[in-house]
Amino acid sequence: MKEILFTNPVTILSFMAIFSGLGLATTGATTVNSFSLVLGVFLGSALWWLLLSSLAGAVEHRMKKRSLHVIHRVSGLMLLGFGVWSLGNWLMGV
Repeated sequence: MKEILFTNPVTILSFMAIFSGLGLATTGATTVNSFSLVLGVFLGSALWWLLLSSLAGAVEHRMKKRSLHVIHRVSGLMLLGFGVWSLGNWLMGV
């Protein structure tokens, strides 16, 4: 049986930590308050994604292929570096 995961567990845990750190877990919030908070986070994330993807699409058409190639390579190397750094920290127990 295949399981599909539509969320990033690290993001969910980060939001849980932020919400509990702000004391939102102990304020006795109602269902409406909780729903509006989740809806606000969702709408804010969707708006941010829409803004970034629209901006990237507009800028991409104005750039030369060589420049885009360099940006893609640098971005890929940065992601790889962060992945190696995270793996190293995990293996070292930091």
